[in-house]
Amino acid sequence: MAAIAASLLLAVILLLFGSYITVIPQPAIAGLILYVAWRLIDRKEIAHIIRTSRPETLILLLTLGAGLILDLDTSIYVGVIASFSIFIFNSARPSLRVSTPVLSPSGRRKFRNADMHGVPECPQLLTVRLDGPLYFGSFDHVEAECHSRTRARVLAMRDGDLKSRVGPS
Repeated sequence: MAAIAASLLLAVILLLFGSYITVIPQPAIAGLILYVAWRLIDRKEIAHIIRTSRPETLILLLTLGAGLILDLDTSIYVGVIASFSIFIFNSARPSLRVSTPVLSPSGRRKFRNADMHGVPECPQLLTVRLDGPLYFGSFDHVEAECHSRTRARVLAMRDGDLKSRVGPS
């Protein structure tokens, strides 16, 4: 609501004092625009991105470099294409986590990540959890991961009661 009020106030000021704006030197207006743009930069968020995420850092640097070398529209396209490419690369490689049944204090069995919780895997049955999307772009990676973990012939998935053959028949 404050932004709407500020824009209405600015419109009124421009209508009333629009002829006086032509007297303001352009370098002063340019300096004001640069100051506002400088204040919009969130240095803490940039430092957080650089510390925590290499793919996001790559997107940040590509977009910044394109913004310094190319025009604004093209640099936005570079950032969007880089972001989309990294998204597609990551979604095509979902991780398979080995889970194993663990008895909880209440007596119920829950499946926990075997590596994270240091629980031994079940020798009779390998249960995995797919962390990520399963679609045509990720199927080859998921198939290779299944083959590397086990010689099972059938992979049964809970989502939509889908059963798919991934091993030799």
